[in-house]
Amino acid sequence: MLDSDFDRWWEVDESTDPEQLAVSIDSQYRDSILDMFEKLSTLNDLDEALSRFKRFGDVPGVHEAQVPLIRAIISSTKGNQQFASVLLAESAASNQGSSFERTVSTIAERLGIDIGQSTKNA
Repeated sequence: MLDSDFDRWWEVDESTDPEQLAVSIDSQYRDSILDMFEKLSTLNDLDEALSRFKRFGDVPGVHEAQVPLIRAIISSTKGNQQFASVLLAESAASNQGSSFERTVSTIAERLGIDIGQSTKNA
């Protein structure tokens, strides 16, 4: 979303003018955010962008480990439980023993997918 590779930080204290700060933030991000929402306006757009994901920044705010989880949620929403199951099982296997493993399990539970069974079929 940023025009450069660097974050922009603002100094904020009791003397900060909130209106001026809002204008500054708006001018920094508005065009890129609106462009992102235009490009990712449907679940299909988001799924397609995630399927091409190579590195952090390809889809703003999404880290590599999150990609299969988001795609699984989209697939489940579209009724493709089998693909969602495979994505979650693969994610569970690659994150086994990490703190992210619980996140994968939670998403699987909420989607009604048994990733233990999926791991055997993946």
